[in-house]
Amino acid sequence: MLWDQDRVRDVCRAYVAADALYGSDKSLCVPLERREVPYVLAVRGNEVLNVLTADREFLRLKASALADLVPEDG
Repeated sequence: MLWDQDRVRDVCRAYVAADALYGSDKSLCVPLERREVPYVLAVRGNEVLNVLTADREFLRLKASALADLVPEDG
């Protein structure tokens, strides 16, 4: 397989990534969600997140509690 620098660049442009400083900034998250832009933002462990479960229920969990629910091989 050949390295396709332009394709990698195009794929990376489709996402937004940021550290915990920006992850807590709702003025960044909300516009991304409205535009349906995929994003990955780091957050502090004490940040409260709204989580939609597989049963279509909303939970409010601290990020650290949510991380604890992920299995080791998950």
